[in-house]
Amino acid sequence: MSLQTIYYYIMRKLLYNVYSNINDDEFFEIEDKLVKLESAIARILQPKHWRLTNTVRNNDALIIDLTCRDGEFYGNIGVEFEDKPQKKTFRFYVTKSFDEKNKRYFIRTDIFSNKEFSCFENNINDFVFAALKQFDDWSRYNIIYYGTVISLG
Repeated sequence: MSLQTIYYYIMRKLLYNVYSNINDDEFFEIEDKLVKLESAIARILQPKHWRLTNTVRNNDALIIDLTCRDGEFYGNIGVEFEDKPQKKTFRFYVTKSFDEKNKRYFIRTDIFSNKEFSCFENNINDFVFAALKQFDDWSRYNIIYYGTVISLG
């Protein structure tokens, strides 16, 4: 381990913890795991024009979030820590939306939720490709009739 890495681990501390069910040490433990996962997901999605909104290390939340613009549609694919008592579980989600006449039409589904981190270890490619398939399968019709609409004005 380099001196810079050792210094990083000694000096890092949270200004505040947004989670009720984990302490600061657990936050950093989860963050370290998500950084590795973020790299794996980004390697798959970046060639398909998906971009990280913010890195895990630069975020105050335990989340990986990638976005894309595909014609008129916007998308998100991500992983977020679920803050539950006595559990360290995650949700893997995909969204698709579009704006029209001062309204945003939006749909979201979970590829999975309530899963421990270990479920990612051998399955990340499958999860990412399932999210991409879901994103591609949603049509305007699906988003309008099965999703949510909010006013932008």
